[in-house]
Amino acid sequence: MEELGLLSPTLKEVRIYHCQALRKMPDLSGLTRLEYLVLSDIDSLEEVVGCLSPTLKDVNISSCKALRKMPDLSGLTRLDKLVLFDIDSLEEVGCLSPTLKHVDIRYCKALRKMPDLSGLTRLDYLKLGWNSSMEEVGGQYVSGTLKHLSIIRCDRMRSFPSLRNCVHLRELAIGSPVDAAAVVASSAPPNLRTLRLFFNDKLQSTSEQWEGLSTLLIENLIVEGSNAVRIDLGCLCPPMNLKSLTVSNCFSLEEIANSGELQGLERRCRRLKKLDGVRDIQTYNPGLKRLHSQRCPPSREGIHWTLEGSSNIQF
Repeated sequence: MEELGLLSPTLKEVRIYHCQALRKMPDLSGLTRLEYLVLSDIDSLEEVVGCLSPTLKDVNISSCKALRKMPDLSGLTRLDKLVLFDIDSLEEVGCLSPTLKHVDIRYCKALRKMPDLSGLTRLDYLKLGWNSSMEEVGGQYVSGTLKHLSIIRCDRMRSFPSLRNCVHLRELAIGSPVDAAAVVASSAPPNLRTLRLFFNDKLQSTSEQWEGLSTLLIENLIVEGSNAVRIDLGCLCPPMNLKSLTVSNCFSLEEIANSGELQGLERRCRRLKKLDGVRDIQTYNPGLKRLHSQRCPPSREGIHWTLEGSSNIQF
């Protein structure tokens, strides 16, 4: 790796893959125009401090199994995007650059805490997933610039900073054990349009739990892996605004009620027996027994049902 010293100082991008014996990155501070750094599948890499040039805009580190710590990134005043993926030993992430717009940290099994996010005044995309040791995210609130937030399968996380300032949030994906209803209802982002509930074991009784969401204008709802038996969309959000519903791997689900002008239902829910007021269905549900169309408002397009494997269906 000493040959990196011969690289042109005008180099803008460095990508290093599958260098299994590399333990430490060389000093790249002489690359005064370096903007993109990608490090992947470097199993022995323990340190990256020397390669973090202040001119970097995009840092992507993945599958570096020995890396335990990400240094302080607050001095990288041009950094827009940070991706940390599948770094098993990563235990600590230092302070983040205030210029970050995109943060994606997934499959970092040893990471217990995220640094304070409240100072990231340009952040519009935050994705945290399958970080099985993560317990908390620093700070009391998330920047109001956030548009997309995903927290999935961070199984030790018990709370999350307030979204009260997130007036621009349009898409939220959230999964167990974080209580999605509490997070969303307490913050009520006014522009939230897409809500995805992934493996949310707490979605059990919708009438009380989801009452706080009834003022939201959610258009797209995705429910995956829930243990819910009944989903009452009248409690979840105004049915007149809901345009699509995707339900996947909800093996206990028996009924979806108050679906209004719902335009889509898809994927497999083996126990689903009853649908009420659904205009357009594309579904594979062997247990589906009953469909109602009388609650669908009149439409020039009519009602379109595509059913597969529903041998016990009644109209």
